[in-house]
Amino acid sequence: MCVFPWIEECDTLDIVGIEIDEKISMIKENKTTDIFQMGRKSKYNPDTFPKQVLRFATEGLTEPQMAHNLGVSLATFSTYKNKFPDFLEALKEGKKPADFEIENALHKRAHGFVGPDGKYYPPDTTACIYWLGNRKRDKWKNVNRTEHTGRDGEPLIPVHTISDEEIEIRARAILKKRK
Repeated sequence: MCVFPWIEECDTLDIVGIEIDEKISMIKENKTTDIFQMGRKSKYNPDTFPKQVLRFATEGLTEPQMAHNLGVSLATFSTYKNKFPDFLEALKEGKKPADFEIENALHKRAHGFVGPDGKYYPPDTTACIYWLGNRKRDKWKNVNRTEHTGRDGEPLIPVHTISDEEIEIRARAILKKRK
């Protein structure tokens, strides 16, 4: 009996040139998991995409800009990074010169420098903070800590440990102070 009611007679069904029995045996033997190929064909071109992304990254484009120029979504661009090692390597290599240039500019701003116009530009505090926050995190990380204490610095008393009588006594004391 056929599992597809709209097909009158079938012992096996031919899907993409291979009969179902053959596909099932291939899956059982772990030879494939793609019985039905879903979705459209990838736009990825191994001959051109790595070269293009290398050029885009060298020019300092962001990943969303690169994805747009390649005609793919940012999610697809991320998939390409995970799926194609040549693509990821080209992206990393392309980013190196731009990153190096920015690092040097930040370093100059942090130390102060004489510009091409002969004018002295003093060290920039923001550049120093950024540099130290990233290079010496253990000493310069920007963290806000909030400590909670009870009255007069005493430790907090969890609510579930206070008896009803204690709550009543504390409430009366607060009300008495307000009068």
